[in-house]
Amino acid sequence: MQFKIIELRKKKGMHQQAMADLLDIHLYTYGKKERGQVAFTAEELFKIAQHFGLTLDEVYSKIEPIKNAKEESE
Repeated sequence: MQFKIIELRKKKGMHQQAMADLLDIHLYTYGKKERGQVAFTAEELFKIAQHFGLTLDEVYSKIEPIKNAKEESE
């Protein structure tokens, strides 16, 4: 899960719809990105960085890859 982006979003009191609007994508798509099922694009990461007043490196470093449930059980 992209828990750091979720954390940033929640600290600002933003709902997923507000983030989807910021990125100009559908709410369903944003949810998949936040859960790590679909990757954020470089442009989306840049928009997030600008919105939160962070550098692109700070936003990117806050994203941790998710593990496949099958990988975790092995």
